[in-house]
Amino acid sequence: MKSILLVSFTIIISLIIGILIVLLSNLDGGIILLITFLIFSFSGLTIWLRYRNHGANDPLLLFTTVFLLYNGVLSLQVAWEFANGREPLLLYPVTFSYNTFLEASITSCLASAGLLVGTVLIMLFSSKKSLASRTYITEISSSFFKIGLFAFLFGLLLFFLDFQRIGGFVYALSLARGVRGMLLSSLRGNLPYAPFVFVGLAMVWADYSYRRIGKFWPYLLLGIWILLMLLQGDRRFLTYGILISFFTYTAIRYPKLQIKGKYIILLAVLLLTFFFFAQIRWMFPLILAGKMSLGETFKWIQNNFSLDWFIPGKNEFAGPYFTLLYSLQYSWPKEAPLLGTTYLQAIPNLLPRSLYPGEKPLGISQIFAIFIHQEYMPTRESIIGWGYSPVAEAYNNFGFLGPFIVFFIFTICWELISRLRFKDKKGLIIYSLLIPQVLNLNRIDFMWVFQEGMYFVVVGLLLLVLRSIMSSIRLSTKYFGYKSHNNIIKQSKVFRYAKN
Repeated sequence: MKSILLVSFTIIISLIIGILIVLLSNLDGGIILLITFLIFSFSGLTIWLRYRNHGANDPLLLFTTVFLLYNGVLSLQVAWEFANGREPLLLYPVTFSYNTFLEASITSCLASAGLLVGTVLIMLFSSKKSLASRTYITEISSSFFKIGLFAFLFGLLLFFLDFQRIGGFVYALSLARGVRGMLLSSLRGNLPYAPFVFVGLAMVWADYSYRRIGKFWPYLLLGIWILLMLLQGDRRFLTYGILISFFTYTAIRYPKLQIKGKYIILLAVLLLTFFFFAQIRWMFPLILAGKMSLGETFKWIQNNFSLDWFIPGKNEFAGPYFTLLYSLQYSWPKEAPLLGTTYLQAIPNLLPRSLYPGEKPLGISQIFAIFIHQEYMPTRESIIGWGYSPVAEAYNNFGFLGPFIVFFIFTICWELISRLRFKDKKGLIIYSLLIPQVLNLNRIDFMWVFQEGMYFVVVGLLLLVLRSIMSSIRLSTKYFGYKSHNNIIKQSKVFRYAKN
């Protein structure tokens, strides 16, 4: 009850402060600033409530934090520009009106309200005893290490074989990242290396967390993966590896992780590093191909470095927000409302393209990217991937109330996933493998999030079953060996007795 009163009090105070902001600032910017303030208030309350009951390693807490970075921070930048009488300078091929930015902030606010309402209802229907019991995980009875190491090495083998389709890994590094990705996706026969790599990391880090092995193997495997991803400029899979390793470790050692100042500083440094990396990763193929020296690289950075690299509207967060703005201003797609079509499409999309009957349909993010390329950038060599905002997808399907409804459902889903870490060994591994989707679900359409998450989970469960079978065979072998040994001893005793 105290939490409910706190939520109500905070919302009332937020509204009062927001109204004062509107009255004391430029009217246009002030209204967006008020709504942005509500986004931060609703999201902040969700984060605080989840942290108090579940710790900092809660999936819903992390999902809400990433949502705030993708929507709240950018909305704040837009409001600030309008409040100062300037048009927001965003690197998009089209411009947007004030009303579009206002509607974008409203839909984002509705999404954050859906998260908060879902969180409060979960608290109301969850007993205090249930929440208090989620403080430890029973230790696994046997080791994950061998099967985890096998999975990781098998995944690496598939990783290098996958690049053989376009001439090998080294040659692929000499290509521009967009060209490389387009070549790989255009050819059939993609090898599923990622699920094996990430299941392997989760299992090895689980054994390290239970102190069954030393720190050499988990850090070595993670280091190898980070190096490979840095070479090819893949921030997404690099982040996946770090998230899976970290959350597997903390789920066992610190089930309710407490936030410390050094963790916040480390997170900020990593975030800024990723923004910086996004601006320079295009140079890696040129360096590896010998077309650019290290001296020229440093000189380019020195001459072109700008604080704009770290502004939300000009980095990672801008892409998905563009899909929301375009959907609102141009009523895209024309078939909207789609009434849940993009979510239902995720089920048949699980089939690989080689097994799909007929031509496999594109996801809404792919359709959007192709549409923008054809309409505004037809001369560009490769298609830009903008990602896709979950707020935009919810709006495309169900209109203005869509974000509230869909994000309310997301809250329930993340709560169920959060509970997995307090169950058995299977639950722990599945929880760890689904953690990267807290990031992915904020930047791409649901169809691809569902497919990737299911692939990871299926491979994880198959390897867990294989591990159980191997353990059963070992136990059976030991049992029959022990029984055979006892029979030999008995026969030896009988023989000696008969001889005497």
